[in-house]
Amino acid sequence: MSNSSPLKNERPRQSNSAVDEFSNSLGARILTRPVQFTAFWAAIALPFFYIPLIAGETVFGAGMELLPVLFVANIVALVVGHGHKQ
Repeated sequence: MSNSSPLKNERPRQSNSAVDEFSNSLGARILTRPVQFTAFWAAIALPFFYIPLIAGETVFGAGMELLPVLFVANIVALVVGHGHKQ
């Protein structure tokens, strides 16, 4: 009986796709860090605009058409900025 694992002789999978090479490159990190930073802080700041838009509807009669747009923008910012500082 041998104690060697059948996976021991397998070589690690090498990626040859251009997308995988770019995602590991310096250029990808340079592009993604500012985008994640901005999205992270946008996800924090955008909810502060909910209350004035809702209050503005009762005072000025405007703003409710922007609320769904703001909500979707907040969800997108949450998803994109999730990886910031991890």
